[in-house]
Amino acid sequence: MISKATSVYIIMLVVFGAGLWAILSFGSILLPAPTDLAGQWELHDPNANATTDGGESAAAHKMTIDQSGRYFQITIDQPRFSLKQAARESLKNRTGPDAVRITVGSGPNELTFTGLPDSDEFQLESRGAAAGTWRAVRVVRTYPRRESPRPAARPTTRLARS
Repeated sequence: MISKATSVYIIMLVVFGAGLWAILSFGSILLPAPTDLAGQWELHDPNANATTDGGESAAAHKMTIDQSGRYFQITIDQPRFSLKQAARESLKNRTGPDAVRITVGSGPNELTFTGLPDSDEFQLESRGAAAGTWRAVRVVRTYPRRESPRPAARPTTRLARS
């Protein structure tokens, strides 16, 4: 027979496990991980034509983003800014995947990225340094792209022949 102390201990472990599961499940729904914007970017004029050899036109500005969660260190050409993500909005699309609009900073140093999550190309609206609307292309990722989990191989029902 199980003692009273052992049963209380087991019940507390079950309650702790259920509580941890609830916090992690609902927390990831309420506060999703921020979109990865870290890396080296080139800002191109969205109206510029491609070069004659079919490649990209020359970048108007170079931008480097160091990201820790919703905190950003952004360098555009030379000035460096410490900014915080101000907003993240999902843009529902009826015909394709949903896009996001991410606003970093506020006031004179505000950057708004619009595009598909985990993409290497965004439309960038900038105030302050490199003011204007740009086509931002990530040329170097700081962190590898998150891969979607693949299902395990289907088990075979055949017996191996020796």
